[in-house]
Amino acid sequence: MKCFEDVDLTKGRDLLFKSLEEDTDFSWLITRCRCITVGWATLTNFFEYAGTAINCKARLSQAEDLLKNALTELKGDLKSDVTGYGMKLVEMYPGDINAYNNLFYFQSFINDVDGELETLNKALKIAGNPAPV
Repeated sequence: MKCFEDVDLTKGRDLLFKSLEEDTDFSWLITRCRCITVGWATLTNFFEYAGTAINCKARLSQAEDLLKNALTELKGDLKSDVTGYGMKLVEMYPGDINAYNNLFYFQSFINDVDGELETLNKALKIAGNPAPV
C-alpha cells in the first residue's frame, strides 16, 4: 500500500497482482483489486479477479462478505445496482474513508452522479487529509 500512498500506481498495481499469484485466498487484496482492474485494465481482467474473489474459501469478515456479494452481482452484470452494499459499509464504518470509496465506486457503475457527489462530500468531512500526495 506504500506504493499507492507514494503515488507509484504502476508499481503498487504490479505488487498487488504478484501477491495474488502467491496467495489466491488473500481475499481483501482480491476485492480491492477489482477497483484497480476496472480502472486500469480490461474487463477480462476484472472478471478474472472478481471470479477469484468470489471463489475464495477463506473466512471473510462481514465487510468482506458485503464486497464479495457486490462482486458477485457485478460479475453477472456490470450495471447492477450494488450501492446498498456500499451504504451498509458506510453504516458499519462511518469513520472509515474506505467505506465511502467503495460506495463511490458502486455508485459510479450505475452513473449515479448525484450520489457520487454526496458520498464525496461526506468523505471529505471525515478525511484527515482528503488529498494526500
